[in-house]
Amino acid sequence: MKSAKNFSDSMKVGFSNYTSYAIGALISIMLARWLGPRDFGIFSIGFFVLTIFGSGFTGLDQTYVHFAVRSSQKKEELFTTYCTVKIAISVFIILVYTLLVFLPGSLKFSVSRSTIILCGLIGGLGIQLLMIVLSFLQAKKDFYHYSVVKLAYYVGLLFCVLLGVQFNIKRLHYYLLTYIGISIIIFVSKRFKISFVEFNSKIAGRFWNFGKWLILYHILRMLNMRLDFFWLSKFFSGEILGHYSAALKLVNIFAVLIGTFPVLLLPKASSMKTIKDLEKYWIENKKIIVFLLISWVLIFAFSPFVIKVLLGPEYVQSIPIMLILLFSLLPQIFVLSLIYIFLAMGKTVYLFLITVIQTIALLITVPLLIKKMGMIGSAYGKVIAFVLTFIIYLLVYKYSKKEFYVKLDKKDNN
Repeated sequence: MKSAKNFSDSMKVGFSNYTSYAIGALISIMLARWLGPRDFGIFSIGFFVLTIFGSGFTGLDQTYVHFAVRSSQKKEELFTTYCTVKIAISVFIILVYTLLVFLPGSLKFSVSRSTIILCGLIGGLGIQLLMIVLSFLQAKKDFYHYSVVKLAYYVGLLFCVLLGVQFNIKRLHYYLLTYIGISIIIFVSKRFKISFVEFNSKIAGRFWNFGKWLILYHILRMLNMRLDFFWLSKFFSGEILGHYSAALKLVNIFAVLIGTFPVLLLPKASSMKTIKDLEKYWIENKKIIVFLLISWVLIFAFSPFVIKVLLGPEYVQSIPIMLILLFSLLPQIFVLSLIYIFLAMGKTVYLFLITVIQTIALLITVPLLIKKMGMIGSAYGKVIAFVLTFIIYLLVYKYSKKEFYVKLDKKDNN
């Protein structure tokens, strides 16, 4: 009966994830064609800020789920504290950026780029609100409503983009701000019972003590996924950025697909108590790895066709970039399982430190290869950095797994 429920949950989450990101891919394709390479390159600056800021606090979401799954008491206090902390930090960051950039005597940046970044941050706040709703449902293991909410969000985004095309809206800010508009509607419709009286500073402290490295890890991870683009924007502009961002956005759709499986893996890893639980975890992960490898091969084979047919001949230069960038995600398929083993071990600091090494590798390899090879060098630099990260993950796991097995064995004997 339990295995049937697990299969049902996997099907619900899998269907919603695939459908949602298929809609996300459709939105990217529509905007790339509608805006053209030059404007799409500028839009991508705001969009990547939106993605990094919106998903950068995933570590806090996972920390909440970790505690909510393990605790049968203080559910409302846990949720209120999590919700308050996340929204307060996000709003604070937006206000600080606004003060630093737009007030008289503030830092001087290009007005158009500063506005695009601000809209990206505001749109990212919308992703934060969506993740609060999804984390609440994930902690309840209510994967049916989790799937419905996620699908509703992406359908809403698609509707707004279609409206923009229908009414000939070329303003890039509109397409970034739709991300917060749809999220507010979903968040308000859930009618959460949030009371500041139930905010618990001790719970906030527990969140930080457990999740600080996880939070920092996810912020860096989201930055690293797009650091090659930001480096490239220092050397090139216009159509080159449009070609590279089109390839990167299509590749990142597969990266997001990889990242959807923690919806199922996180509760399993957090509730792991015995060696049998660990064995079941690895069985599930082997299935996920095989599935993702098959998906990777299909995407690699059909990506030239996708770009030529869906994006059009003006994006043909994106094809070799996309093929190279896909190799940077191949190690991520295998790393996914190890990430949640480290979380189960309580060794989230390992995740952060490994990602710091990845950041350093990107900061060295990407600009070096851009100078030598041009736009395509950015993609090669990313592949090198991500393969290096995979090797480090394997070495660290090999070093620390014995201690974890001993810990689970003691629980088994008890």
